[in-house]
Amino acid sequence: MPLQGNRDHSISAWVVRATLVGVVLAVGSPLAVGVFKVVAGIVHEGWHESLTPRWALLGQTLAWAAGVGVLATLLAWPAGWALGRRGWRLAGFVLVPMMLPSYLCYAAYGLARAPGSWVGNTIERMAETGWPMAPIVAGRAIAVVGLALWAWPLAAVILAAHIRRIEPEVLESLTLDGAGVWRRLRERMSMCRMGLLASAAGVTVVMLGSAVPFHVGQVRTYAMVAWQGLNLELTGWAAWGSAWPLVVIAVVAGWWLGGRGADAAARGLVGPGVGEADRMRSGWFSGWVGGGVVWGLSVLLPLGLLAASVRRGSSYAEFWSVAGPSVARSAWMAVCVGAAVGWIALVVWYGMQAGGGARRGATLIVRALLVGALVPGILIGAGLAMVMGSLASWVGETDIGVFAAHVARFGCVGALGGCWLAGQEPRVLREARVLDGGGSMLGWWMSSLPGNAGAVIGLCAAGGALSLHELESSVMLQSPGVLSLAQTVLGWLHYARYEELSAGGTTIIGIALVLAMIGAWGWGSRGR
Repeated sequence: MPLQGNRDHSISAWVVRATLVGVVLAVGSPLAVGVFKVVAGIVHEGWHESLTPRWALLGQTLAWAAGVGVLATLLAWPAGWALGRRGWRLAGFVLVPMMLPSYLCYAAYGLARAPGSWVGNTIERMAETGWPMAPIVAGRAIAVVGLALWAWPLAAVILAAHIRRIEPEVLESLTLDGAGVWRRLRERMSMCRMGLLASAAGVTVVMLGSAVPFHVGQVRTYAMVAWQGLNLELTGWAAWGSAWPLVVIAVVAGWWLGGRGADAAARGLVGPGVGEADRMRSGWFSGWVGGGVVWGLSVLLPLGLLAASVRRGSSYAEFWSVAGPSVARSAWMAVCVGAAVGWIALVVWYGMQAGGGARRGATLIVRALLVGALVPGILIGAGLAMVMGSLASWVGETDIGVFAAHVARFGCVGALGGCWLAGQEPRVLREARVLDGGGSMLGWWMSSLPGNAGAVIGLCAAGGALSLHELESSVMLQSPGVLSLAQTVLGWLHYARYEELSAGGTTIIGIALVLAMIGAWGWGSRGR
């Protein structure tokens, strides 16, 4: 039911519009700069070979990304089934691996093949006895597995949304018919084939813009080529033009997915209430067991490998001595980005229930932020670097550009969280709020937020955790001589400084796990 057009409603609509303007500036300005530069370059210099799609490289990039998507979907099946059958209270814990650095599993599992280890010596002998590609193949395999272990929670959530549509009676009939374990598994996957396809496709689209994990695994991708070109010449229009296939895919996919999610939220179709899934018991226990194993491979085992590789206790003190300024800088940015993510969640949540212009503005916010999340981060950062360079010198010396880049990349956490919260609220509560005079943003705030404050806190923590590890969008915006935490750790990974990497990685996982657990607790406490 649309809210009344009173003065408070007018102010609320302006709040939504102001947020939309900020989001468009963060996401749209770097893309607009890139388009302008490419068009101007073509007009003045003519066609450049970089604009011609590199079909072989694009196919290779799609193949690697799809491989990660398929593997992540298979890993996500147990947890996705458990989420779909038993509700969403534990969704926050499932999403914990994605709040850790995407290169974490590569770094941790890569320690198993370090020089002097059994695996490392075996790979070295294979390289010396006729298979010189053995080290490269091992690195690529670890990169693919590591990315799948990072991205499987996304696949699990997509799967769960589709699994919830299966009627419980259909599953019970399989049990009553005496179907065996493998037959039940085949039937379940057949019923959820569109969910399997959607989860694999979703992870694939996310992986297309990923550069760092593939780079350290020596996999050449389209995103990496664009990064190298921009590093050589930030203002070179040919480097911008070379990435246009990825930008087109990101814009189309982000716009479409954002519209679908916003429409479902506005109509209250995101999912059933908190307790409605309790009757859907089929297979949930085995799902949680399988999901717990995958969760351990994504979080606990990497933590153990890194902790076991620290040979000197003083390495932790050395980490804080060397990386302390980087940690402080990245932590402050994480706090700011987390607050912005929470604000976006509140605005989208309100807009989806308000109707009219507020809903349209919230829909645009969701679409824009999904586009920003899927566009390669290096393009967002490079575009904002040029925008900041054209402003007053004192502005360019601040971290405003880094903040805008992180919001463009991770604001989708708040946008999707707001859609989810709006979509799960019963329509009767929306109507009762309006009848009781709670139609304005302030009235909505007072009636809806108290029972869901934990969810908003959880979204803030999730956004802050992602910001803490961000590298791609901020590497070109950092002030000279000042490194972020992600840059410091990546440098250790590049130069095989395993002692520093292990101590730093263990510390980072600890910090990230605290944020992730806060986020998981907050999400699980919603609606109480």
